[in-house]
Amino acid sequence: MEIQFSIGPDTYTIPQHITVGGFERAIAWDIEDPKNIDPFVATIIGCPLAALRALDEDIYSFIQTVCLQRMQVAHGEFHEGVDGYTIIDFDKMSFANFIDLDVYISKGVGQNLTNIVSLLYNVPQAVCELWDCKQIWKAVEMIANWRKQVYLEYDEFFELSDQQEASDEAKESNLGLMWWEATIALANEDFYKIHQVVERPYRECLNYLTWKKSKIQKEKLDNLRRKNDLQRSTR
Repeated sequence: MEIQFSIGPDTYTIPQHITVGGFERAIAWDIEDPKNIDPFVATIIGCPLAALRALDEDIYSFIQTVCLQRMQVAHGEFHEGVDGYTIIDFDKMSFANFIDLDVYISKGVGQNLTNIVSLLYNVPQAVCELWDCKQIWKAVEMIANWRKQVYLEYDEFFELSDQQEASDEAKESNLGLMWWEATIALANEDFYKIHQVVERPYRECLNYLTWKKSKIQKEKLDNLRRKNDLQRSTR
C-alpha cells in the first residue's frame, strides 16, 4: 500500500510500486555511499532534501527502510505481456536491436532499464517508464542471461577469454568501437548499406562476422608460414 506523510503543508507519498522510470532515477544514487541515501530517498518520494532532513529521526528511519524495501523488485513473476505489449522473440531480434541491448546492459541494467524494457516489449519509453518494475524484472533477467549465452556461443568472435583482464571502463570503451567496425564490415565498408545490414537477424550477422574473423586469422597465419618458408629457403 501507499504510505503518505506530511511535512508542513505538503503531503508526500511512498509509492506502493516502484516504476521502471522511478527505479532508474533512484538507482542512479549509489547507496553504498552513505551520503547518497538522502537523495536516494528524496528521489523515490519526490521530496525536497531540505524538507526530508527536517523530519524526526525515527520517522525518517522508517521512511528510509520502506523505500529500500520497495526497491526489492526481483521477486515478481514473469509477464509475457504487459498492458497489451508482448515481449519480443529473442531469436528473431535484429542486429541493430542486439547491439543496442548489448550496449545498454554493458553500461548497467539499472541505469538503462527504460531503454531495455522499451526494446524488450517494443513499447514507447513514455509508456514503459510508468510500469511496475516487478512486472518486467524477470524478463530483464531473462534477456541478460540470454545475452550471456550468445556471447558464449560466439566466443570466437567476442574473444571473452582475451577480455577477462580488461577493466569495465576499457570494455565499455571498446564495445562501441567493436560494433562500429563489425557493422562497417557487414556493409562491406559502404556507409549507405549500414541501415540494410543492421536490420538483418542478429544470428545471421554474428555467423558471418565469426566466419570473416576466422578467415582473416587463417590468412594471416598462412602469410606468416609462407614468410617463414621463404626465409628458410634463402638461407
